[in-house]
Amino acid sequence: MSDGHDGLGEDSDVVVIGSGAAGLVAALVAARGGCSVAVVERAPLVGGTTAFSGGMCWVPGHPKPPIVGDPDDVAAAASYVRGLTRGRQRDDSLIDVYLETLPRAVELIESDTPLRLAASEVFTDYFCDRPGARRGGRSIEPLPFEAKALLGEWFSRLRMSPHFPIPLTADERARASGVDPRDIDGRSLTGDSIAELVSRRLADGIVANGVALAGGLLAGALAHGVRVVTGVRARRLTGPDVVTGVEAEATDGRTLRFGARRGVVLACGGFEWNAELTHTFLGLAEVRPASPPGNVGDGLLMGLARGASLVNMTAGWNYPVTQDPTVRFEGEPFASIASVRMDGGVIALNKRGRRFVNEACSYNDMAKAFRHYDEVTQDWPNAMAWLIFDQQVRDRASVNTMQPGLPQPDWVFSGATLSDLAGRIGLDPATVVAEVDAWNEGVSKGRDEAFGRGTVWFEGMTTGGPSPERLQRIEKGPFHAMAIYPGLIGTAGGLRTDDWGRVLGVSGTPIGGLYACGNTAASAFEHLYPAGGTTLGMAIAFGYRAGTHLSGQHDIADRPRAARATSTNRKEMGE
Repeated sequence: MSDGHDGLGEDSDVVVIGSGAAGLVAALVAARGGCSVAVVERAPLVGGTTAFSGGMCWVPGHPKPPIVGDPDDVAAAASYVRGLTRGRQRDDSLIDVYLETLPRAVELIESDTPLRLAASEVFTDYFCDRPGARRGGRSIEPLPFEAKALLGEWFSRLRMSPHFPIPLTADERARASGVDPRDIDGRSLTGDSIAELVSRRLADGIVANGVALAGGLLAGALAHGVRVVTGVRARRLTGPDVVTGVEAEATDGRTLRFGARRGVVLACGGFEWNAELTHTFLGLAEVRPASPPGNVGDGLLMGLARGASLVNMTAGWNYPVTQDPTVRFEGEPFASIASVRMDGGVIALNKRGRRFVNEACSYNDMAKAFRHYDEVTQDWPNAMAWLIFDQQVRDRASVNTMQPGLPQPDWVFSGATLSDLAGRIGLDPATVVAEVDAWNEGVSKGRDEAFGRGTVWFEGMTTGGPSPERLQRIEKGPFHAMAIYPGLIGTAGGLRTDDWGRVLGVSGTPIGGLYACGNTAASAFEHLYPAGGTTLGMAIAFGYRAGTHLSGQHDIADRPRAARATSTNRKEMGE
């Protein structure tokens, strides 16, 4: 192992580019199988996009006891995914590979790292009204992790999350907010006890969410002899035919070479911070990424230079974001995933002052509406939007620097009347008033005929399902507006890979010595986000596959059980 740049240039069996969950799992599995492994990370901190995240993984059929109903049915999960992708997935068999592999990967994480995982008791599948979905038990999250005690000097080099700065798990946050009435950590649900718990964890270096996942995987990798090098950016894959290493650049400008006797794993994130690539592939003239600034497509570009094939390049991991222009993180403008869009008393208006989407649907789906092109006016009317709400919402909402009882921050606008507010944000007052009136009328009637608020499962995912009864009229002044923009927490398109994470060339055959996983690789689910933990589940599953193949541990059948079951089901259905 290495702290810093000691021993740079030494050959290893495996070189992994990137230190998120995908890269660390690939490194851990390869090292466990007897390989010498070097992890090369561009940033000075370890954790990648994983550390920014909630740390959740979607694992149908995982080894944890189910918390609801009968044991999980992986074939049902496969049917659920295919019912949502509607045949748009490019490599259908990878869905089954994912479902077969991830439970094994979870077992490995718990046996070979100090990390522990638990099924979330509040997260359900995002589309629970669809066949094959499950109301709990499939999304698992890391338990609070004693990072400071277990990582030692590496703790200071573990990336922290701007989105989840408080070390509480998703289930603990739900309990604290009153969704689940049980105690946290054996304590009563009072503000003082929660504050005491958080303060103690911060002081002791106990982390949660994606930081816990990254920290636990890092601890496991280090314990298995993985050498981790930070502050070094991979630039070019080496080797005339088969990939045999990486040429990289240190922060001081030195060119460094890492030889790889068995292969290189590209696990260095997506391309959401590369404006040229997002414009080219996603059609976004402007996007606000909510991920680490280093995700500029390095792995994608290195793979393309070796003749790699691409898949799903128009799909992104979308998230509507808000932005305080005065806040920066790691030197870049900070796009926050927090907003009031899920509140029952909020609507979103585009630049024409019109509603254009179900404001509380899945984040991945809502953000797609920003990309709508109006063929009549040749315009993108939803390129940004305004969340409109009244004082009732303002009094209870906690979003970044907008807090109950505190002065209004500059990035949130107000008006004594709706007309006043419209004038302040550049919208037509009559149109805004008409849209709010239409909303209020729908709330009074118990139905949103325009966009179906109160009918989409995600709206009430943690409270037993959607209900129009939770919607609220916008009527108590003053009135407020918060800008909301198309954001990305990653990209879903990338290098095409096979069942083992090997990168495929344009001919469809593997490129010797080259593997990809995480957001560098194309998602098996194409545009779909079926539940909490989709991206991390994909990262871990195919990081596991790549590490398994590189180390020769072919302990997973080439055709997984889930695939066999699905094929049988298709025959029974006459397909």
